[in-house]
Formats: sequence, structure tokens, C-alpha cells
Amino acid sequence: MGCPARIGTMIFVVSFVASIAFMASESAAAERNQEANAPQSPVSPEDSLKYLHVLPGMRVELVAAEPLIRDPVAFDWGADGKLWGVE
Repeated sequence: MGCPARIGTMIFVVSFVASIAFMASESAAAERNQEANAPQSPVSPEDSLKYLHVLPGMRVELVAAEPLIRDPVAFDWGADGKLWGVE
């Protein structure tokens, strides 16, 4: 039998290497999925809506785009339900 400290070190090293390999494979898979779904060139604000995934029963509306608003720094909902933007 080997030294318990040495066995513990070996288990740690094997676990560490396995976790690094797993994270690398997950990262590569996520990158491939993102590349497959992403548009290859810039699209209009209206066309970009089709790349969003929402839960059934929910909807996404385009409420502001260039040139109406150029450099937004904040958005907030008012008490009256209106969306306010600051540029």
C-alpha cells in the first residue's frame, strides 16, 4: 500500500485534471452552439427579435432603436407603466 498522503495527492490531481477537461469540453460545446445560432453579419433591430428565445405565453416587442435612441445609459419603468430611457 502507498502512503495515504500520496494517495490523497494523486486523487486530487486526477480530479483536478478531469474537471479541467470537463470544463474545456463544455466551453467548446457552448461556443459551437452559440456560433451556430448567431447571425453572420449585423441584422436590423426588427430581424434581431427572431434570435431571442422566450417562454411560451411571453412576447418581446421592439420599443426603441437607432436613430430614436443612440447611446442609452439607463432604462426604467414608470408608475404609469411607460418605459423611460436615458441617453
